[in-house]
Amino acid sequence: MLTESEISWIREVLGDEPFGEISPSYFYRKDLEIERTQNKRRVRKELDSLRKEMPKYAPKDFYELKKKGTSEYLVGIYLIYNYDRDLYYVGKSKNMVNRVYEHFMLNMGSPELHEDYCSGEKFSISLIPLAKTSFSSLDDLEDYAIRAYDSLLPNGYNKIPGNIMVKPIYRNDDHKIISDLILNDIKETEEFFSLSNDKKRRNYIRDLLSELNLPQNWSFISSFMKAIKEYQKDYKKTNKPQ
Repeated sequence: MLTESEISWIREVLGDEPFGEISPSYFYRKDLEIERTQNKRRVRKELDSLRKEMPKYAPKDFYELKKKGTSEYLVGIYLIYNYDRDLYYVGKSKNMVNRVYEHFMLNMGSPELHEDYCSGEKFSISLIPLAKTSFSSLDDLEDYAIRAYDSLLPNGYNKIPGNIMVKPIYRNDDHKIISDLILNDIKETEEFFSLSNDKKRRNYIRDLLSELNLPQNWSFISSFMKAIKEYQKDYKKTNKPQ
């Protein structure tokens, strides 16, 4: 439980928000975007080299791959290419075969892509396991690949870039301390592990701040959301059943 003195200090820190000051996460994002755009040719070269070494699949192949329960291609990115329109779609998954199957057979992906497939246009799919690349993060690999293959609308089928902001960027050291204090206070509660998406995490944090009569500091809320997600992900890794 947070003490009264801790809550009082947190209230003071979160209430001291400079008006009009741009969050450091904004500059962090912009720097990353510039860096990734500058390196997209290098990434394209790496991924094209891997694609040459690996088989290319037609959409119909995924019915058999799924039926066989192929485990060779699990965590990674998949590149769907439309030969007729020269368009790419880049996606990520922890089970690429199942996810690509959903795109074509169940229409659980890009509606534009599925419409072009149903009209008879020719597609091929490349599966690139994360472990075969120079990347350690699936989020980073996907975002770099979207840039490398210029797959955002209108030049491709992707509607949004990859997840570039996956770690908390705090305004200052005090915000980091507050995040650790609150996280330590809530991380073993049943409700904490029910926070399965960003909307639930955001609403939970806002309700918690209101309950403790703390300021709704948006810079802190944004960072704390990512801190919760990061902790949940690490917890699942370390507590995965053997």
